[in-house]
Amino acid sequence: MKKTLIYTLLALAGLSACNKGLDDTVFDKTSDARLDAVLQDYQAKLSGAPNGWKLAIAPADTNYRYVYFFWNRFGNNNRVISRYQAQPALESSFRLKAMQRPELIFDTYTYLHDLSNPVPQVPGALTGKGLSADFEFEILSGTADSFVLKGKYNGSDAKLYKASPTDSANSATLATSLYPLAGTYAVKGRALFYPGGTPTGTPTTVAIPAEKRAVPLTIPNTVGVEFSNQSGNGWLYRITFDPATSKITSVVPSPTLTNSITAGSFKVLDYSYDASLKQIFLKTSYINTAGAYRDVEETLTLK
Repeated sequence: MKKTLIYTLLALAGLSACNKGLDDTVFDKTSDARLDAVLQDYQAKLSGAPNGWKLAIAPADTNYRYVYFFWNRFGNNNRVISRYQAQPALESSFRLKAMQRPELIFDTYTYLHDLSNPVPQVPGALTGKGLSADFEFEILSGTADSFVLKGKYNGSDAKLYKASPTDSANSATLATSLYPLAGTYAVKGRALFYPGGTPTGTPTTVAIPAEKRAVPLTIPNTVGVEFSNQSGNGWLYRITFDPATSKITSVVPSPTLTNSITAGSFKVLDYSYDASLKQIFLKTSYINTAGAYRDVEETLTLK
């Protein structure tokens, strides 16, 4: 028994000695040196893109997973210039950090942080909560043309795409090549609130916001638009578009909307898209939990 134990301990000691020199025999650099080289390579790629990068991020906690697009230009001095929609260019700081995986960290305020503002700054964000977005990302892969990222704390999916010369000047339209309906729309419409469960009697006319944004979703060619006058509470249209025919193929309410009204009462009465005017028409109805009928009509024209 003692001899067996001694032989086992000697074998383990020999194995440990072999593993200790594994980096020297298999790799020409230590693991720390290799990781440092990867970070230097990523830094060179990020700062070397002449037109910057498009950042697409999908927070993990939205009804249909909105995709938000930002423009970024990374410098060699740990500074990054970013834009979102029609907002002016904003300079902040970033870091590349060596952890279990290489990480990209936006460590001071940038437009990316607005996704988590409890006072909603973007469509789809909830009042008092915002979105569970990320500002620290693990870098899953990185090339001269794209980086695949994963949010470290909330699991956001994100990707950096090398930008074109016009992207920084047109950051509000970064998504349109993938999502033709994405953009900011002028809105005309009204909501009619009837006193009972049918569209009879004299309704109260409720105003609808004069501007809305159609934000890309992770579903191809699909955008989300806030419903009626219900902003900041998760009530959304999900609108799917067919680029081949320039037609809307479906309009579906968000789960938050359907769960907040009388079950089965939401109806899509009509919808259309006019390509020449870049105009979306939507007509819907529902019955609220108090049993009152609501009729909503909206016309959205791309700005």
